[in-house]
Amino acid sequence: MPIKCLDIRNFKLIDEASIEFSRVNLLIGPNASGKSTVLHAINAIKTSVSLLRPTTPGGERRLSLGNWVSYRYEDLVYLHDPSRWITLKMEGTVTLIQGADLSYELEVKMSSDRCGRSCLKLSVDGNDLYNFVDEDLKKPKGTCSTVGVDLHNFRVMIADGWDDDPTIELRMREGDTLLYRSSFEDLLNEYIHFCPVLRGDVKYEVSFSGPLEKILNVVAKRPELKDKWNEFLSEVLDFNCKVDTSYTRSGALQLLNITTRSNVALEPFSLAQLLYVVPLVLAARPSSTILIEEPEIHLHPRAQAKLVERLAKISEEYNLQLILTTHSEHVLFRLLTLVREGTLKPKELKIYYFEREKTMPPKISIEELKVNEKGELDKGLKGFFEANLNELSRFVRAKSGG
Repeated sequence: MPIKCLDIRNFKLIDEASIEFSRVNLLIGPNASGKSTVLHAINAIKTSVSLLRPTTPGGERRLSLGNWVSYRYEDLVYLHDPSRWITLKMEGTVTLIQGADLSYELEVKMSSDRCGRSCLKLSVDGNDLYNFVDEDLKKPKGTCSTVGVDLHNFRVMIADGWDDDPTIELRMREGDTLLYRSSFEDLLNEYIHFCPVLRGDVKYEVSFSGPLEKILNVVAKRPELKDKWNEFLSEVLDFNCKVDTSYTRSGALQLLNITTRSNVALEPFSLAQLLYVVPLVLAARPSSTILIEEPEIHLHPRAQAKLVERLAKISEEYNLQLILTTHSEHVLFRLLTLVREGTLKPKELKIYYFEREKTMPPKISIEELKVNEKGELDKGLKGFFEANLNELSRFVRAKSGG
């Protein structure tokens, strides 16, 4: 998996947590229980090189949750205590090319005046190629192997890059032809994509100023992706939807619904939200991780279930890893149904229940809900049924005049 496990210390609502991931991962629980904190932690790690420094000498240090928003250190550290260190650690494996997998172990530490990588280890086929350890964030560089690793017909090399950001190269063993080159930071950006709940409106003209707008531009230039895009939208929304693209004289991109002959900005808001989620999934390279906050927003319950089933199918087809937060029982139950039907294996689905304990200072508890072969949760389901039963009971009492 691109992301195998994640450790969080002193970040936002979470003082300490360790989470293991599978191919499809669902984070459930009440509001303000820390679900989105997990996605934000992953995104903060991904942007650890270029976005965790003061913008000016002596300037205020801000941490980024991606290209979406950044905060002061005191806003993000647990209990707003600037004396604490935030520590985020992530391990996983990415596929450079079929037959060449790069395993990584990355830890980022941050204080009110320092931030950066405290650990970065890269290996291929069990061979350590790069090892950087800097607990105090003071050492200038790590160590790397100059030998590389031979795999099949190619060789993987790792060299020191600018600002201690190692460069990964993949070359043919015969002829030394370069097949692939990327810094580690760019590699994470290639393989990890975040779709936040604040996706925003689809504008009459798309400006490409944000990361998802760039994804829309990718889809616009690839006809085969547009066909898959429209098939996906029509199936989930249960009406014929044909979205196409058109460039204005100023070079901006317009999204047009051909069936209604109108700009998508004038269409139902549910369609506008899916126009962000769907291209992100379709344009991702195989073996990527897609982080989606609340994929169900503005969707009918039937569409919610169809959406997550289609996402699970694409996840299997392209070996994508999904990490989703949700408040929707329809999303949860459809995934459990896929396990029951044999489409999704129990080991491929991890469900975590988040809850904010009623203590001071506040603490977040995270419990894995194990899924069996029948698509059932071994310890039952928390939080979802109670609300439905309470509403039904209240309705019955009102109807009977009691």
